[in-house]
Amino acid sequence: MSPQPPNKYILDSCVLIDAYKEHYSPDICPGFWNAIGHHQAQSVLSIDHVRKELSAGNDDDGLKIWAKHTSLDSFFQSTATAGVAAAYTQVMTWVQALADKKPYDKAHFANGADGWLIAYAMVHRASVVTHERHGQKGVKIPDIGDHFHVRCITIPEMLRELEIKLEWTPPAA
Repeated sequence: MSPQPPNKYILDSCVLIDAYKEHYSPDICPGFWNAIGHHQAQSVLSIDHVRKELSAGNDDDGLKIWAKHTSLDSFFQSTATAGVAAAYTQVMTWVQALADKKPYDKAHFANGADGWLIAYAMVHRASVVTHERHGQKGVKIPDIGDHFHVRCITIPEMLRELEIKLEWTPPAA
């Protein structure tokens, strides 16, 4: 029996936005971004629809610039495959049939990257890394992920699984 391939982690927009602007800002936590860069070729990545969300808007903050200049081939993976498109259709058909969700919430979900994240994770047997939680209002990644057997985790869970340690370096004297 061959060993299982390393798990892939697909990062949601909210994870990258919050990491950049708050918890893991590059000026105070460059180790987080270095670790993402180190692991991106093999296991940490996102998708083209997330890049589109990050690149939208009028502000030219560092994350938007980073997203625009990060290679599509290495970090932001394409969802333009028949397998991902078929999985996305399954996800959206199921979401649209949810009787307990409001039409606005279904439309919001359909217009974002979330359905594509789940579809990509289904096809590539990956975990989605998100800040969203079960039972929040609206259509949320973990709730949809459960139905499609897509594992959803947080940043700290991913960091632990990848054995990434963000260590403190004393300032130069």
